[in-house]
Amino acid sequence: MTAEYSSILVFSKREAHLLKDLFLKGSILMLAAGISGALLFGAHKLTQPLIEANQLKIDQAAAKKVGGQTRQVTVKGYAGDIKLLVGIDPSGNVTGVQVLAMQETPGLGTEAKKESFLNQFIKRSLKDKFRTKEDIVAITGATITSQAVSDGVRKALQEALPTLNITGNVKIQ
Repeated sequence: MTAEYSSILVFSKREAHLLKDLFLKGSILMLAAGISGALLFGAHKLTQPLIEANQLKIDQAAAKKVGGQTRQVTVKGYAGDIKLLVGIDPSGNVTGVQVLAMQETPGLGTEAKKESFLNQFIKRSLKDKFRTKEDIVAITGATITSQAVSDGVRKALQEALPTLNITGNVKIQ
């Protein structure tokens, strides 16, 4: 090695102390991050069964509320997915609708969870259009969410059609 390259590897005491300090602080930070990650993983593993059990209870209560044969569907809303549970009677009529999950705008899209909005789907079938401003009253300021819920109810009816006791041809709007 020449003299000019070997001088790069030589550190003053101050520089050596700074490097040692930097390595020590980095090691402590890495250890803290590892411990935090392990604690989060443990908390997730401990709480996951409880969360799933609670969600099952919520889903079962929603199924009782909507009645009939139930179909769970997911549709795209304004701010994300909307998960619906739709009850359908043997004739292909909606018996009830419940919103299981959504991330819509608070005060606007979340109004779709209210019975005053959801009850308009009861007794509807695939003979209906399911279009806002035509046969569905949209929530003011949340037309996309309103149409998404309408699309979800229609989707549930279409999925249930093969299992229903409907005679003759169903004219789908």
